[in-house]
Amino acid sequence: MNANKYLEIFDALPSMVREGGRAQKPAPGGRIREDVVKSIWMGQPWSPHPIRDIKGGLVEIISPGWLNGGGGPDFKDALFKLDNGDIRKGDVEIDVHSSDWQRARRHRDPAYNDVILHVVFYCDLAYGPMTTAIGRALIEVELGPECRELADKIRSDGGIDPKQADLAKITGKCGDEFGGIGVSKALGLIEAAGEARLLLKSGRYHDAIRNGEAADVLYQGLFEAFGYRPFKTRFAKLARVAPLWKLKLVLKNVGRLKRPMVLQSALFGVAGLLPTNSFIADAPDAQTHNYSSLLREGWAEVERKSGLKREFGHEEWKNGSTSPANLPAGRLAGIAHFLALHIDSDLEVLFLRALDRFPMDGMVKDKREHIAKIAKLFPSPEDDYWARRYVLGGKTLARPRKLVGMENASLIVINVIIPYALARARSGNSAKEENVARRIFRAMPRQTNNSIVKFMSERLCGEMSGRELTNSAIRQQGLMMIYADFCITSAGGCAGCRFATYLRKLKV
Repeated sequence: MNANKYLEIFDALPSMVREGGRAQKPAPGGRIREDVVKSIWMGQPWSPHPIRDIKGGLVEIISPGWLNGGGGPDFKDALFKLDNGDIRKGDVEIDVHSSDWQRARRHRDPAYNDVILHVVFYCDLAYGPMTTAIGRALIEVELGPECRELADKIRSDGGIDPKQADLAKITGKCGDEFGGIGVSKALGLIEAAGEARLLLKSGRYHDAIRNGEAADVLYQGLFEAFGYRPFKTRFAKLARVAPLWKLKLVLKNVGRLKRPMVLQSALFGVAGLLPTNSFIADAPDAQTHNYSSLLREGWAEVERKSGLKREFGHEEWKNGSTSPANLPAGRLAGIAHFLALHIDSDLEVLFLRALDRFPMDGMVKDKREHIAKIAKLFPSPEDDYWARRYVLGGKTLARPRKLVGMENASLIVINVIIPYALARARSGNSAKEENVARRIFRAMPRQTNNSIVKFMSERLCGEMSGRELTNSAIRQQGLMMIYADFCITSAGGCAGCRFATYLRKLKV
């Protein structure tokens, strides 16, 4: 299926490509586990009837949201009505007790600011009304009074993995419709959506090439690729406010061995991540004291040379759901080492050469070996401070880590290098080079599934296994495209999903 045909059919394109209570006592059968409460929420045993919140309000659940495989709220993008009002959209956090919200300090964690529904088994009200970090009160739903027998059954059966729950109850219409169009047509549709996503990403670079801004936009794309999802827009802004030409000024008359530290000072300073003087004075160890001192000293020189200034507050980088390996400091250190080595190179030439002799028809092993060679463009010296730390002043890791590993390199190839190669080929009207870029994209091996890919594969798999839906990068990209086109743009949730409607037409 042609990707352009996909774009004609699916006209709603995503911007992301172009993200008085009652106190209850525990049941006599034993304590309820959180996974049991998640299973109940996924199953929605009260459907199609509304349930009541702890204040007596009617809550009609249109969609319970999608199970979040990463950090942060348990369910994302739920849809519901309160007291027959308008449809509302927000995240859902599942707890055994209402007091668990405060106990886990989620009321201070910005990662939970989009939570609207707090679903608990027991409402103990130990801390009073629950709020997010921005002060919004949560709507609390207590399941215990209505679902005690079901919970006992789940416990007696040994528990239910939420991922093994009856997905038909939460996935609306698309799963059955998708399985009904046949395996070949279904996989072709996903791959067409993946190519459509590639086209949209390359469009950004095509415009930049035409306007003579290719180097700047390629530089920005690199920063975005380094930014883990919660920080992607901030990394994009960082690239704009710390442009390549200013970083070159920063490195004027700086020897190669000192470049990584100077660039870390520049990036940390603009990002608002420099350690305070009081932190340096009380640093927990000598290495942290020395590194922190060098950062601040380097920043003073950066300001003098380039005019760069702090553009972010420290609070903007806080996200409690982010794993330590994906925190921004390590990512910025990785960028600094890459630029220290390649800032005098032509990034376009560097990246396009990286695709030379990619084994499009080779074994997966051969493809991964080529990606490993691309990863070597991004040095990760073992003596860098961040090679053995996740947090400034934090515990020293037993083994050094890669600041940019295979997974990161693969994502840079998929999200930056291939889209740019396609844009360059199309701007030069080279059908041969365009075909090569598309073939490399189709040949890219699968990556670790993110939470969106997991959600979509569970939602759509019928005759096919979830593994079959995600066994290549193009299919993973296609699932993300379909999710962005439909799942997050449908105001009415699954009930009004245009994707299911289109799938029915494909059966004819």
